[in-house]
Amino acid sequence: MPVVGAPENALEVERAIHLSFLGRTASDVRERLVQAGVTWHFAEGEHLNREGLPIAYVTLVVSGLVRVFRTSEDGRQVTMRYLSRGDIGGVPTIFHTGPLAVGSQALVDTAVIRFRSDDWRKAAEEDPRVGLALAHHLSDLLGIFQESAITNAFGSVRRRVVWHLLDIATRQASDGELVAHVTQQQLADATASVREVVQRVIGELVREGAIATERGTIAILDPIRLSEHGAA
Repeated sequence: MPVVGAPENALEVERAIHLSFLGRTASDVRERLVQAGVTWHFAEGEHLNREGLPIAYVTLVVSGLVRVFRTSEDGRQVTMRYLSRGDIGGVPTIFHTGPLAVGSQALVDTAVIRFRSDDWRKAAEEDPRVGLALAHHLSDLLGIFQESAITNAFGSVRRRVVWHLLDIATRQASDGELVAHVTQQQLADATASVREVVQRVIGELVREGAIATERGTIAILDPIRLSEHGAA
């Protein structure tokens, strides 16, 4: 079960805020938007929200990694976006009060701060600077989802696996190492494929020297080569 209201390291929170689009807003605007946030902690595998259910909050990721996904009628899942430190999810709920078409799930233990969507909508109505900041952010989101849709619709399984590996590893990078803490089943879910197909792709990339695998992790040995192989 998620842990609500537990204190979070103030420095980590400040870093997340400044990495987000909030970091580009005036200090008084930023303070107004973040003043009423509540900290939530989610364990690996827990859902932040379920598909088809309405939510009324905006979420800032302080630490960890979250995937935003959609499930098809036959039960297959496809990951639309990843959220890591400084990323903000749920912005459409500021202006849309119906059920969300996507769900979100913690891939690792994750800490977030949630803000009431109504508070942000009121701030946007009263201060044009808030509205402009949100408009810029929604424009960025549109580009992210367009790229994701193109990759998932037209890319081969190999290309989709490479895209997700590079994205996850980049977000989890530590000490200059690119390591994706992800299982083959999670990659299959992310790419709307099946584990057997993903396993074959991973094996090919290992033999080509682009990655190395250990239980639950995939190390990217050469990101440039991996990117080139993904386009092959």
